[in-house]
Amino acid sequence: MVPEFCYPHAPGDSVVGYRSRRKPSAQLRPHPRPNQPVTSGDTAAIVADMIDSANQLYHQGLVSDALTRFRQASSTARDGSLDLQFSSTLILFERSANFLRPEETLRELSTLRQLASSLGHAPALAGLHLAIARVEAHRGLCLQARRHIEIAQQLAEQTEDPKLRFHVDLVEAGLEIMVGNLVRALELSSAALRTAEAAGLSVQVLGSLANLGTIALLRGQIPQARSYLDVVIRAAVAVTHLRGGAIDCLAQAALYEGDVRSGRRLIDECKSLEINANCPALSWGQISLRITELYLLEQTSDWPGIVSRVESLDQDLEARQYRLLRAVALCLKGRALAWLGDHSAADSVLSVAAECTPAGAVDPLIVFEASKAVCLALSGDQESATVHLGRATAACRSIGHAYHERWIARLIDAMSTSRLHYDASRR
Repeated sequence: MVPEFCYPHAPGDSVVGYRSRRKPSAQLRPHPRPNQPVTSGDTAAIVADMIDSANQLYHQGLVSDALTRFRQASSTARDGSLDLQFSSTLILFERSANFLRPEETLRELSTLRQLASSLGHAPALAGLHLAIARVEAHRGLCLQARRHIEIAQQLAEQTEDPKLRFHVDLVEAGLEIMVGNLVRALELSSAALRTAEAAGLSVQVLGSLANLGTIALLRGQIPQARSYLDVVIRAAVAVTHLRGGAIDCLAQAALYEGDVRSGRRLIDECKSLEINANCPALSWGQISLRITELYLLEQTSDWPGIVSRVESLDQDLEARQYRLLRAVALCLKGRALAWLGDHSAADSVLSVAAECTPAGAVDPLIVFEASKAVCLALSGDQESATVHLGRATAACRSIGHAYHERWIARLIDAMSTSRLHYDASRR
């Protein structure tokens, strides 16, 4: 239930159903012959074609091949201008950071910082801060991400580039969805959609619609959510990560309605997109899909299944510092262990989840408070459980998070049923 950020517009980012200003090249331009001097114009054209080709591979889910091509583009750009070097390094960093551990991104990030500093102009510096903000948000460093976004906003105000302002709005909207500020996320996503449509940024139009669909889902506006998401699914046939994210949201909508069968079908459909994918690791969106599947297992009371799947994910989540996703996954494991009667293990897992819960983020805090309530109630401490449930429910209502509020109501029903069965067994 957290967004995978849409990346800045680059040559080749076009989608069936929308028109971009520049059509991707049908084939790569030939490289100059060995004895033929390479001009800066030749280099720029070659790099643009490499990025076109890499983007097409990336959108098809052939990420490893795409990253190889992005690296080739970045290497070739060293013969060009500083602007060309910066733009090619920026897109390499943004595309690759979604699949790498923090220490594996340091070289590109260092180069990116140096190039932005050398250029010194607002667009480059804003691009640098937005790229860092995305990475920090995915790692659950929400306060740091917000600071980088604020710097990018100040820099964007110095330009008259609507695309740059759009990217700032889109990144901030993604962060606000993560932390649970749904009103602000709606304002930003709506503004980003208007800008993207006016500028002809086809992939970013779909990214904005996906955000709006996610927000509607979290607010419990299921018909509106499906309307947005259906547009994305129809148009993003060639953009695997956007299409997959939209189907994942539809699966969550089905679970919101208690329709486990449709939820399973949609999760399987989403997984089918990964069959021909070539990724160096699970992406943020692919991990988010696994979290959705864990919620489905919770509705079917498959507690051992939840525990084993979280354990298989946890090492990667910890290594990549995906704190928010790890906190949610550990809360699921803690609840499952409590249902299995292993209350000591459940408490230990929730302690780790508390450490992972991002500061300044209401959404994961709701999940933690509700999870704590379940563990306390199942261990027999109804009074303390009621306090935590009250906190979680009040937080849901304060931010208009209908999705979590219904999920909490379902937890209460399950615990009430369990208590009735327990009381009956003692008579």
